Amino acid sequence: MITADETQITRAQMAALLVAFRLEDHPDDIPLDIIELIALRMLRREDIDVFELGIFVRANLISFEQGVLSFPDIHTRFMAAALAAPLGPAEFAETLHIGTRGCRL
Repeated sequence: MITADETQITRAQMAALLVAFRLEDHPDDIPLDIIELIALRMLRREDIDVFELGIFVRANLISFEQGVLSFPDIHTRFMAAALAAPLGPAEFAETLHIGTRGCRL
């Protein structure tokens, strides 16, 4: 029997959301779904942490939409955030900071 671990499931969900974002002409609910997918893994869900996550997601989606980031690039950035979320606030904040480099708002 084949089973998927949490990382594989998250990776597949993230890919599906990004494909939907691209195919559905950038609907407003997809960024919120991505934020929720990552936020549910966070140890601390303070308003400021979720706000910073929102900025991270929006900045990367804008860069993806403008062709600055490729699908593999944005998927890797979002997966890094999802994997760093349960490590703690400091590690998560650093991942978000690194993951917004090169993004233009």
